[in-house]
Amino acid sequence: MRMNERLNTIQRIENGSRPTDELVNKLEKVLGITLLGESDIEYDAQLSQGGGRGLTIADALEDYLAKGESDD
Repeated sequence: MRMNERLNTIQRIENGSRPTDELVNKLEKVLGITLLGESDIEYDAQLSQGGGRGLTIADALEDYLAKGESDD
């Protein structure tokens, strides 16, 4: 089965660029796999609008891991 996509598009995906949802659906169909699914994770953290450096990805990961340890 052919996808009928440009080589350049496939190379960008292979290099880490996020494909469009339409292209993800094509890939799923051609490859017979599921790439996107529903998440069962609930987020209840609130972000403050205050000053300072703001929330970083590392801060969010630390909060997530701390909640995971408290659930055990």
